[in-house]
Amino acid sequence: MALNIGNLFTRQPNINTGETGAPAQTGSVSSAASGGGQGQSLPVGSIVSGQVVKTEGDTVTLRTDAGQDIQAKMESTASLSKGSYISFEVSGVSDSQITLKPLFTNTAAGSSTMSAALSQAGIPEDANSFGMVRSMMENGMSIDKSSLQSMYRLANAHPETLGENIVNMTKLGLPLTEENITQFEAYKNLEHQIGGAVTEVSESLSEAIDLLASGGNDTKTLSFISEVTELLTQNAEGAQEAVTTGNAVSQEPNAFLQILDEAVTMEEAGEAAAPEKQAALQEGAQDLSAKEAAEPKNPMDELMKALSAASEKLSEQETAGSAQGGQKVVIQDESLQQMAKASPDGVMTEQDKLMAKLTDQVPEGKLLTEIADGLKELLEKGSDPQTAAKLQKATGLLQTTGFKNLLSEELSKAWKLDPQTVADKGKVQEFYEKLRDQSAGLEHAAQNSLGKESQLFEQASNIRQNVDFMNQLNQTAAYVQLPLRLNGDDAHGDLYVYTNKKSMAAKDGKISAFLHLDMDHMGPVDVYVAMEQQKVSTNFYLRDDEMIDFISENIGILNDRLADKGYDMTCEVKQKPAKEPEKNVMNEILEDHRDRFLIGSKSFDVLA
Repeated sequence: MALNIGNLFTRQPNINTGETGAPAQTGSVSSAASGGGQGQSLPVGSIVSGQVVKTEGDTVTLRTDAGQDIQAKMESTASLSKGSYISFEVSGVSDSQITLKPLFTNTAAGSSTMSAALSQAGIPEDANSFGMVRSMMENGMSIDKSSLQSMYRLANAHPETLGENIVNMTKLGLPLTEENITQFEAYKNLEHQIGGAVTEVSESLSEAIDLLASGGNDTKTLSFISEVTELLTQNAEGAQEAVTTGNAVSQEPNAFLQILDEAVTMEEAGEAAAPEKQAALQEGAQDLSAKEAAEPKNPMDELMKALSAASEKLSEQETAGSAQGGQKVVIQDESLQQMAKASPDGVMTEQDKLMAKLTDQVPEGKLLTEIADGLKELLEKGSDPQTAAKLQKATGLLQTTGFKNLLSEELSKAWKLDPQTVADKGKVQEFYEKLRDQSAGLEHAAQNSLGKESQLFEQASNIRQNVDFMNQLNQTAAYVQLPLRLNGDDAHGDLYVYTNKKSMAAKDGKISAFLHLDMDHMGPVDVYVAMEQQKVSTNFYLRDDEMIDFISENIGILNDRLADKGYDMTCEVKQKPAKEPEKNVMNEILEDHRDRFLIGSKSFDVLA
């Protein structure tokens, strides 16, 4: 599936030329021009939006989204700053001038305007319908009877969400599907972070393996694990190397299968020696009985002697059986210690030891590929007793904490970004295409093995829907999530480049971006970056004084890197008010950006 996230730093035209059921304007703004007669295409009650380019007393010059300048008289005495982007309602038209009323004053004034509009449209007045009208006004949409009725029908078709959400999604040109509505609300409620969802998937994967194994069907359990490991190793370096080297790799014995062979061979050797072990115990018991009859004075001492003799014979039989059948397992002490620490109770099981030995035998970074290849080969074999025994051993080995940790680590590598990757928009797009495909594959595997009601299915489905939603959002807003791996820790980032339709009306060649980060040690960090030609202005907002000092002390690193690329940077580091809520990227996308000059077609490396 081709995604548009690769266009993140490229100015995109706004494809939403009109809102479904709610035309953006009542009248043709594009035909309006400065000077006399400009009001002929702007009837009273129509909505016009644009940037304030000049103010003189009660007269304002407004540059519309179509690039036309409209000169109008302001009905109210509202203070308008140059560069503000505001929606107005046409309150009067004559041959010589237009009278405008700032739309935000209608919203702020209370419910009278909204109540009248709802009454005229025959729409019940309640909290949801008021929210819908308010959102339409804030978005510069007309609130005439027809527009309100069309939007209300859309809202009624989706009673599970607020009317204002329907308006905002319509404004952004997002299809009103159940999946999109769910994701939009998640973004609004700050429940959208892919990184957190990846952690949840890792936990659910471990639970799913245990659940399937408890059913006693080794083939079903291993088929599920095989499908998961194959998904995660499709684009892994080890897997790619195996493809390019061809037969040279296939001739090497698979370490995973070798471990299973040795485990089954040793178990069979132990079972073969079982009659001899029993005989040794019986012989010891007979010796004990004879000695008890001859010397009944010290029964406890003799009991201990007899058990010691029986134990020695039993040990001899075990040694002989091990020498005849299989090889002794030799594991490095360091691996044993690591596996013991990973074990929940700190006790090494035989399966843990097998996993430790396998880890020692396979080069770093290729263990999951080795297991995936071995599982696929094992599952393709027949149903003979030898294979059944190996399947059972494999199920036990892949239930170990060591394997689950491996799976979790590989999932984190595959579904999170390294910081250096973010600088390459092509790699970011490639990452999201892979994430989308793999999450959809995991969704399919969970459905087949666990059902649609399973937690793993829901989580994988949510990640896939999240990526799909982000792709659709990128048709209008240049935005991308950044689930990051930073020195072994995880962090979340939201990157939004201001390239929406209204900001594209300016011609000053400026571009701005907003970066929000959530990190364990630094906490929430908001970064605003603005660039005009080669000048870059950066503002950092942090919660903690200590982190402010840290950024201030190290900002020279960023400055030097930008200077190497030919940019001149100025920077401010400020403290975010403690009571200020966490920045919501969806609100950032939706709000007017009234006081910002955010336009331009240039791109630059925000994280250089």
